[in-house]
Amino acid sequence: MADPLDALTGKQRAIIKQLGDLETALENGMAGALPKVFATLSRDVQRIAANLSLDPNDRAKTLRELIGMKRKIGDLVVNNPTYKEEVKKLLNEFSTIKNLTDQYIQTTIDDFVPTRRLYDAILQSNIAITKDALLGGGIVDNFGNAIQEVLKSNIAGVSDRAQLMETLRRFIEGTPERKAYLDRYIKQTTNDAVMVFNREYLQTISEDLGLKHYLYQGTIIGDTRQFCQSRAGKFFTKEEVEKWVSLDWDGKMAGTNSTTIFSYAGGYNCRHKLWPISEEQYNRGKGIVAQKPTPPPVVAPPPSIPPQMTAPPVLPKPPKVATMESLTAEMNDIITKKLGLKVESITHDPSISVERMQIRVNQLNKLADTYKIGNNVDKNSPIKFSMKSGGGSFGFVSHELFEAEKKIVINEVNFGHKFDTDRIKGNITKSLYKPKSTIFNGSTSELSQAEQKLILEKLEVSTMTHEFAHLITKSQTTFLGDNQAFDFWSDIKRINTKYKTQIKKDFLSASPSEKGKILDNYLGDYAQTNLNEFWAEAFAEFNLNENPGKWALEVKKIADKYFKK
Repeated sequence: MADPLDALTGKQRAIIKQLGDLETALENGMAGALPKVFATLSRDVQRIAANLSLDPNDRAKTLRELIGMKRKIGDLVVNNPTYKEEVKKLLNEFSTIKNLTDQYIQTTIDDFVPTRRLYDAILQSNIAITKDALLGGGIVDNFGNAIQEVLKSNIAGVSDRAQLMETLRRFIEGTPERKAYLDRYIKQTTNDAVMVFNREYLQTISEDLGLKHYLYQGTIIGDTRQFCQSRAGKFFTKEEVEKWVSLDWDGKMAGTNSTTIFSYAGGYNCRHKLWPISEEQYNRGKGIVAQKPTPPPVVAPPPSIPPQMTAPPVLPKPPKVATMESLTAEMNDIITKKLGLKVESITHDPSISVERMQIRVNQLNKLADTYKIGNNVDKNSPIKFSMKSGGGSFGFVSHELFEAEKKIVINEVNFGHKFDTDRIKGNITKSLYKPKSTIFNGSTSELSQAEQKLILEKLEVSTMTHEFAHLITKSQTTFLGDNQAFDFWSDIKRINTKYKTQIKKDFLSASPSEKGKILDNYLGDYAQTNLNEFWAEAFAEFNLNENPGKWALEVKKIADKYFKK
């Protein structure tokens, strides 16, 4: 067959082309806008950095100013009008992608009607994840940290301000030899968001309809990986696709398993999809003549036991094996019975295995046994619970404030499925098992396999534990006449003030050999964000670290006073 698409109908081919053209237009639109975006960013960053002192004697003061301006610099990205407009265009077209995909499935299954709430939920979830990846904290921190490091690295040895500004410009806007810092991140995030959404949507419907045959089709580009080249334009069964996960290839996405392979395909920046097709189309494409299935053999019923024989003993039933369904049901019971909250839905990222889900259920059960939900939370409003980290957000708790009714309605709790490796394995943060200075100094060789396994299990639930702290307390601004909430946050603020003063004093006065010890009490850079994050990071430390630091233990006393059952 000259063209594998000949196995499909004319309508199917037309829709595939429409979707391909739309995806290309979205990528090109974003790529075309980036030079203008980067030029504006460059001017704005230079304006903010223009007053930094280049005097070596002012270095301590300059470093403090850099810390203060990091967030302001990061916000320049998400507040850039040209960039925001391109992201808006991208998100608006997700509905078009969904509608075209529905039309494609209708050409494959005559009576398909896309009415399930799940399909709309997938659309809205992917819009939210993409918006967060392109406009959320991830890109803000990414850009803010990068510019901060450029300034820190260059400001000490530069006396010419024009030279410093040129260094910033080249880093932000790029050069003929080197692309702009954010170029790859934005382009790849745009492509992956569109492609993963379309693949996930296709596969969800395929599973619902029991479709088990696919065409691997997409665009071959200059750097197409061998994995895709060898499969493009070929036909596969579901079982064959699921076996791909045992292979290793460049660009393979973390978390690729027999379920997510249909969403992730060839991995990062992959432009191919597994298009569901009918078995007839599969046979036509493979050049196989469909054969009438052989009826199953007739099996004789087992002989009855004669009256004179004794029936075999009844053996005890094997222990019940946990499944995703049973663990989800268990999590539902914990939330409703122990926390007293209503559940609208519980969803999770496909990469979470049964074993990893069990770890999450165990941790949630432990936390729910220990702590209660704060006052003013409306316990009659159903909440969406999820475990799916977005591009720039590992987890979150979203709520609405109703001042007249003096209540807080929690809309969604995302416990995430990833943890922040930069905050964990990076400098001056927690090991969650050994003292932080041990990890900081690179001395991990003495950890036994059992200790390493325990660390990984605690990292697995670090995001969940952090978000649980937000769940039981919400925000320091939502008192609504609740004296307990006011008193709690007053106590936390008192501890936070002492913490910041002491850490700064100790760290600035310490010798290099003493800094590691100070890090054992440091709660990490993210705890510096605001009072809410200080609370949540401390909560995570004293619940997960076998040796919590001094300030985490101080916060634990406050948590136990107000929220312990």
